[in-house]
Amino acid sequence: MIWRNADSDIPVRFKQVEPQVGPDGRMYARVEANGRESFVPADELVAAPGGATSAPSAAPGAAAPASMMSGAELAQAAKKAAEGGMGSKAATQTLAEQAAPNVKTLDAAKRLGIEDYLQPDHVTTNQAYRELAQAVKSIPGSQARSAEMAGLEKVGERASKLIDEIGGTSDVSALDASVRGRMQATQAELEQKAEQLYG
Repeated sequence: MIWRNADSDIPVRFKQVEPQVGPDGRMYARVEANGRESFVPADELVAAPGGATSAPSAAPGAAAPASMMSGAELAQAAKKAAEGGMGSKAATQTLAEQAAPNVKTLDAAKRLGIEDYLQPDHVTTNQAYRELAQAVKSIPGSQARSAEMAGLEKVGERASKLIDEIGGTSDVSALDASVRGRMQATQAELEQKAEQLYG
């Protein structure tokens, strides 16, 4: 797969995760390039010649952002990307680079089986990016907020499944009784040991 952006064509590997709405309202796909995962505009992904979908170990031009942008700079880039026209592809690429996902967070999400339900701002290491995305989601009727709510609902369902799988309970009263029972058993055991030690 190739990410065809305004500046160059970058070989990437599509991560088979459903594209998500970004802060600029465009759909973003999770890809891997040069050993790093990132989100790129889904409409800029094209099939590689010969059908190859994986990135080489050193994809040319796939570098990390030189520095994190301020909130104002990100807002300006998001505005430019949303307006379309000249410079919008470059602005969109900048936003994708600024998402800078936390690899440990992505790995943990994969282990829990919830990676498909997270949005770029859930895994970013860039606080300004996270704040911009949350501001967009706070707009009434925002598509980004609707997508986030649907994803969080799926995360909740997965959490319930995990609790069931490990034999836990989400019933607070049963949990309270279980904890109380264990504490009382521990207390009785300690009293018995104290009696043995101190007569």
